[in-house]
Amino acid sequence: MHLKLMGLLLVALVVASITTTPATMLSVALPVSTTDNEDAPAWARLNISLDTALDLAYTVRAAVEPLYGWAKVQLADTNITIHEKMWERGDYFLEKAENVSEVNETLATAYAFTASVFYSRELIAAHIILGVTIRENIANKTLTNETVEAVLARASELRSIVHNVSEDLNVTIPVVFYKLLNESEEKELKSRELLNEGRLGRAFSFAVRSYHDVTRAYAVLIKAIYAEKLGLDISKPRFLTMMLGRHKEDLQRRLGKLLERLPEHARQKIMEKVKRHHDIMELRKAIRETIREIQKRMKHADIKVIAKVTTRVILITSKMPTETGRAVRTWMREHNIKTPRELFDYILNLVNETATTYNVTGFKLLNITLTTLSQDIYNATGVQVDLLHIFYTMAVVHIHAHSGHHKHGKP
Repeated sequence: MHLKLMGLLLVALVVASITTTPATMLSVALPVSTTDNEDAPAWARLNISLDTALDLAYTVRAAVEPLYGWAKVQLADTNITIHEKMWERGDYFLEKAENVSEVNETLATAYAFTASVFYSRELIAAHIILGVTIRENIANKTLTNETVEAVLARASELRSIVHNVSEDLNVTIPVVFYKLLNESEEKELKSRELLNEGRLGRAFSFAVRSYHDVTRAYAVLIKAIYAEKLGLDISKPRFLTMMLGRHKEDLQRRLGKLLERLPEHARQKIMEKVKRHHDIMELRKAIRETIREIQKRMKHADIKVIAKVTTRVILITSKMPTETGRAVRTWMREHNIKTPRELFDYILNLVNETATTYNVTGFKLLNITLTTLSQDIYNATGVQVDLLHIFYTMAVVHIHAHSGHHKHGKP
């Protein structure tokens, strides 16, 4: 099972080590980058108090609220509601945290941290807006000048939002944030230059890259909030490695650490190349090629795990003796789904399509998949079924059970 994905799920569900910490603290395992490649996480274990978790949730909420408002306007004429679902779930868990804070601080802390995760996922809206903008401004599936101008306009609007948010935040902002915004502006200028030269395809490419730089800058802001609120050192910002207080090491040592993180068969493959030559740059290239191969396989593992989790949620929901359960069973009949295997195959295909369409993996992919299925069930039955809410309710029940075990001294 792909550990990176399961790590993200553990963070979202806040179930890590909850039974071994004091009742007023929550222990959370966070995946943090140890190289310039954010897909190679290590683990940082932190004890979080209720006050810290609430502060984190409210700060992340304030940081993404302008994006949420912008998304409501941009997506008003579509049936896309995932950004609203993220916001509603964040508010739901934040309210739960406030309500139970007097009777169970550990559970309240779990709720608050979960709320912060939901708010941080509001960044999904930025990616969706780009896709909608492109789709609405393509004439007969053909790029036009209006397509490029529309993307550049959205990039400029989002850049203004991100810049304003950064000025209002009372956290240390990494240098890479400003670097990404500057690069976004440079790519916008390059796009306009290419557009004037009639090089439409290249102009479109730079426009999209300009937009993506802004979304990356927004993500850096959110990471900075987590880093500061959770007491991580961001005094040496470069990439996330530097933001989390990792000292830059010489190339050989970094490559050595990369080798240690690779599977045994991958290490052997690289060491064979080392025996044939001793060029450090060739070694670096060999490692990066191997990592890309592993990442490709891990992406497929992500999709399979997401499909399994989603299938589990559907099966459990279908057994509920309620209107929700009946709606899911009706939906399954309409799609001629009779067995768990047929359900898994159907969902696996859906997850593959979603991953390709939105270019997302991990937790974002799970969110979009569950939301898409909820909408599909509603279209088929007219019954509102919030699978994402059901998924997190099941998780919180698990958290509550562990919290109770700890309270009564059970193992």
